[in-house]
Amino acid sequence: MVYNVSYDLHDPGQKYKELHELIVSVSNNRWAHILDSTYIIESNKTSEEIHLALSKALDSNDNILVCEINKNYHGYLKKKYWQYIKGLF
Repeated sequence: MVYNVSYDLHDPGQKYKELHELIVSVSNNRWAHILDSTYIIESNKTSEEIHLALSKALDSNDNILVCEINKNYHGYLKKKYWQYIKGLF
């Protein structure tokens, strides 16, 4: 399945590196960091399982959204990201 992972990390404990490493670990090494706080990943886990895994890098005041995406998408991104996303489907 393909997921959008979006987050906001707030002070004091912004654990960007730890979160990135956790995202890579749940993504079957198929991920793209397409926007400052957004990844597109492929994973055989459910959105709940991904959220639980990533929560290790989150503080109580952080926000995260993990949602499955399908071929019905549109936007403005760098060409390399569109090629990556198309390759996931």
